[in-house]
Order: sequence, then structure tokens, then C-alpha cells
Amino acid sequence: MKRFLLISLLALFVSCNGDDECNCGIIEAKNLDYDMDEGYTWFIDLRNNCTDEIENNIQVTDNIADIYIIGDEICNIERLMD
Repeated sequence: MKRFLLISLLALFVSCNGDDECNCGIIEAKNLDYDMDEGYTWFIDLRNNCTDEIENNIQVTDNIADIYIIGDEICNIERLMD
């Protein structure tokens, strides 16, 4: 039993502390906002693969909004949130 627990904890530690895993997420929603002065702006809600938390209203470019759909995985999250 101790061996199983140790292996489980090790697997959890490795999966949640890997930079690649924590730097990726699943698109939960896409929203298009319109402002008379600024025009159209895309926002996404992203569920982080490592923390399972949802970051709301991340502004993205038209290109990102066109490429990815709800349910797609997207990585390099920090570059989106700058």
C-alpha cells in the first residue's frame, strides 16, 4: 500500500510540476466583444491543465480566435496573458 501511495504521489508531482503541462489549457469559451471606438475584440476562457482553474476573459488576437475552437488545447498561456 505504501508503494502504491508513493508511486501515485510521484506521478502527481511530475504531472503537475512539468512546465509544459502547467503552461497549457483547454479553451472553455470564446467571446466576441464590440466597442464603437476599438472595434471587435476576442476573449477566451481557459482551463489550466495543471491547476484546473479557469482564467476568464483572456484577450487574444483574431488569428488565435480563428485557429482555435472551444475544446482545443492551447499552450504558452503566459504569452496570452501579458
